[in-house]
Amino acid sequence: MPLAGGFQKGDQVQSLMDHAVHHIVKGNVGTVVGWCRTECANKLERVCVDVGAGKGMLNVLAKSPTRGRLPEGRPSAESD
Repeated sequence: MPLAGGFQKGDQVQSLMDHAVHHIVKGNVGTVVGWCRTECANKLERVCVDVGAGKGMLNVLAKSPTRGRLPEGRPSAESD
């Protein structure tokens, strides 16, 4: 079953912005691990992404209509 924005578990996504609190810079790549894990107003518009050691998991907006593509065809997600 697709997640928010049409993402699937295992999709690799690229950050579209810096997120200094989590030491993420535009271009960092992470892996979608499932639905958003935090209670928030737009929970159904988010996916949880593992951005690697020292950065952890982030619940990011799944910007499906405007998400960019990595050279390998991987979708991008936006953290906020």
